[in-house]
This record gives sequence, structure tokens and C-alpha cells, in this order.
Amino acid sequence: MSLPAPTKATLNAWLEVRGTAEGPLFTNFDRAGQGNGRLTGTAVYKLIRNIGQAVGATTRPHGLRHLAVTEAVRAAQKAGYGIEEVLDFSRHADLKTLMVYVDHDRNAQGRIAALIS
Repeated sequence: MSLPAPTKATLNAWLEVRGTAEGPLFTNFDRAGQGNGRLTGTAVYKLIRNIGQAVGATTRPHGLRHLAVTEAVRAAQKAGYGIEEVLDFSRHADLKTLMVYVDHDRNAQGRIAALIS
């Protein structure tokens, strides 16, 4: 899979800061020097939460993933790509899982429920 140009540029900029030595690609900035330097899941969660708080939003990593997949569904449909391509992009194994994102975006189940109530 190829990376979009802005992603490549950002990774290249990070590698200029991080260097090319072996080790984890993404590291923490633990001033206490504890741990092995790897960026943990907890650290990612805190970073995303703190960035969200700074702009007045409640965020979490999975929420960003959900948003990205939902936006991918919209953009792919407009560009003429099928749902199978979005399934591959999202790395979901089952189309049913992806359809939750599609329904969340369209709210088809909610609208159908309103028709029969």
C-alpha cells in the first residue's frame, strides 16, 4: 500500500528528528528515562485525548479511526470505489463490521425505524 504524500512528508520529518538508528519508530519523550522508549498504547491514548482537550473536543484513538473509516466510505463512494476497497483500507475482516460505519453515516436503521413507528 502506498502512503499519501502528506503522510510520507510527515514521516520523513519525524525520521530527521528521530534518526535512522534501529529501534521503535515512534518513541516517547519520557524525561525520567523509564521504560524502553516505545510509545505505548496508553501514551497514544493520552496524546490524542490531550490534543482533543486543547481544541475543546473529546477524542480517543478509536474514535479517530472510526471517523477516518466513515470519511473513507464517503470519499470512496464519491470517487466511484466500491465498498470492498474501503473494507481493504480499513483492515476489517468482515463486511458486517464495515457496514456499521456505513449505517452510522447514513443512519438508515434509524430512518427505517422511524418509518414503522
